[in-house]
Amino acid sequence: MISGSGAAMRKIRVLIVDDAVAIRKLVSDVLASDPVLEVAGAASNGRIALAKIPQVNPDVITLDVEMRKWTDWKRCAKSASCIRSCR
Repeated sequence: MISGSGAAMRKIRVLIVDDAVAIRKLVSDVLASDPVLEVAGAASNGRIALAKIPQVNPDVITLDVEMRKWTDWKRCAKSASCIRSCR
């Protein structure tokens, strides 16, 4: 868990990015079973993930590096910059 103000702790928010529906579901189910983690959202490609980052404000992003529509690695750098700017 992440320290909040005072003694309050908040869950670690995770954005799942994978083009396979079954994998998104599997990862979501595994993460949801951990009381420290919260699935903040899921995306089927990089474009959707980049749009969701400011909306769901994830602490962690799981990324399928072999996705067909995520071939431009500059998007990864952009997502990292986006996350920092959302904080």
